[in-house]
Amino acid sequence: MIALRWFSCLLVVALCSISNLAHADDPAWISLFDGKTLDGWKKVGKEDSKWEVKDGAITGTGQPSMLVTTTGPYKNFRYRAEVKINDGGNSGLYFRTKPEPGFVDGYEAQIDSTHRDPIRTGSLYGFCHVYQQHVKPDTWFTYELEVRDDVWRGR
Repeated sequence: MIALRWFSCLLVVALCSISNLAHADDPAWISLFDGKTLDGWKKVGKEDSKWEVKDGAITGTGQPSMLVTTTGPYKNFRYRAEVKINDGGNSGLYFRTKPEPGFVDGYEAQIDSTHRDPIRTGSLYGFCHVYQQHVKPDTWFTYELEVRDDVWRGR
């Protein structure tokens, strides 16, 4: 299960895709986002949160919630997306988790540049923390995550 999460911020994700690593010789990329609709995604959490497609990108605003892909599950995978987080925003990419409201079991690749929580983009929340800002707010960057069994690598 892969989910995007945010807290009172604007998160923008475009060109979201995943590669199944079951056949590492020739991993086929699967697009999780068609650039037009939220087909294959489900909102979990606060009703007054809002996820929508604007200018070819998934955007989230309002109260905390998650946007969960329904095309999985994915055990071993490479995830790649173009991401932008606003100043003060706090978001993340959850994986190996359950689609339930609130803080869920699983792992979170952090997306955060200037939120009061000091754990920044590049962290695997609760395991390996980055405190230095490597991504400026309101700037597009490529977020890559590779998960293979019990080994995770982010770029």
